[in-house]
Amino acid sequence: MSAWQEWLTSRSGSVAFYMFSSAGMMIFNKLTLQAVHLPIALVVIQMSFTALVLLGVPSMRASIQYGTWRDAIRWARVIPPLFAVMLASSMIALRHASMGAVVVFRNIAPIPTLAVEALVGEHVQVDLPTVLSLLAALGGVVLYSRHDIEFSPKGALWMLLNMAAARGTCEKKSRVRTPSRGGSSAKRGEP
Repeated sequence: MSAWQEWLTSRSGSVAFYMFSSAGMMIFNKLTLQAVHLPIALVVIQMSFTALVLLGVPSMRASIQYGTWRDAIRWARVIPPLFAVMLASSMIALRHASMGAVVVFRNIAPIPTLAVEALVGEHVQVDLPTVLSLLAALGGVVLYSRHDIEFSPKGALWMLLNMAAARGTCEKKSRVRTPSRGGSSAKRGEP
């Protein structure tokens, strides 16, 4: 393995690559939305490209594991629609708000989400590292929001929908990961 591959697979390399990719996608999406005012069409194109690459590249296709067909159907009924709502609402929010507003909203989202989870009786473990990281995020939001936030009420509503869809996606993923009663197949693609 080369030094570049070792760094990329390390934790700091993975975090740096994720940050670069995330920022690049947000900038690309904002610029594309300024030129073409079709946020949902952009989401459909991006999701289609991803699906075609996953299915078209043999090494990626071979890495897809879904257990039994029943598990795959259980997953497909819930997760892709929620994920599509999450992507589309993010794209529409980006159309009605500045990138700064979207970043601030995403960074502050864990605080109300944590409060709602605690209110509805979800087992939430809050320890010192969690509180410190939330306070650090809140501090960053306060600093950032002083200079670069502009959004409409419509943008705020789309960001709230995005936050709800993201939370719903995470919740459903954790519930769907549990194999169906028939158990999970060791072989990929076994019906």
